[in-house]
Amino acid sequence: LYLHNYTNTEDVDLWKSRGEVSGSDVVGFMTPWIAQAGVPFVSVAETKDGTHLEQKRFFSNPKEAKAYTDQTIWPIPLLSGGQLSKDLLDEPTATPPNTTTARPLLLNQGRTGYYLTNYTAEHTTRLASQVTAGDMAVIDRLGLLSDSLSMSEAGLQSYLESLTLLDAYREEESYAVWGAITSHLGTLKMFAGDDEALIHNVRSFIKKLVYGQYIRLGWNPIEGEPYFDGLLRTMAIAHMAYAEDKEVTGKLRDWFDA
Repeated sequence: LYLHNYTNTEDVDLWKSRGEVSGSDVVGFMTPWIAQAGVPFVSVAETKDGTHLEQKRFFSNPKEAKAYTDQTIWPIPLLSGGQLSKDLLDEPTATPPNTTTARPLLLNQGRTGYYLTNYTAEHTTRLASQVTAGDMAVIDRLGLLSDSLSMSEAGLQSYLESLTLLDAYREEESYAVWGAITSHLGTLKMFAGDDEALIHNVRSFIKKLVYGQYIRLGWNPIEGEPYFDGLLRTMAIAHMAYAEDKEVTGKLRDWFDA
């Protein structure tokens, strides 16, 4: 504990000390994360032999990704909740067998891994069904949606795939998750631009997505309700106003006139 007391150290000394205490190769694990720039993403594709995984450096700008030729490798904890026979992806690609197929594979469960995940359209649809059924933890619902938006913006996933996933969040009650949803909707609005037909479709989509929370929360605070429900109420009304729901816009105009 006092090996470096009152002396200069480097980051590797911390990893060595932790490795000695834990009996693990902490230096080997941490060095790629500290020494290399960027953040990885893991692509997931199911095959007859198992689940094919591939890691690459993530670029939000597709042009930068095409210009990047180096092979950067990280030791990535898969955090599959025991769904894969492999716990660590420390090579460019791997195809570990699945230990169970009862549920669609979800990586980075608990969101403690510092990486993004890119699923196929079919796999995303299966995960969306879990979201709809309320069969996924809040932190994982948030992470899944955030990663999908990042993949779409980077040109690694179609926006149709991302919207299909987003549509599964109609019954979402978490204010934190709605923060990610709002980011999605902001991108939709930007894409619509000045195209009246697209704007109409975006407003219709938003109304269907938000309507459940608008009905659940109403206009006025409910005695004993969670603090974040109050914040979500304001967000839901704002989205409904953008969607030009007649009841909402009419009430807001009445309040303004009063």
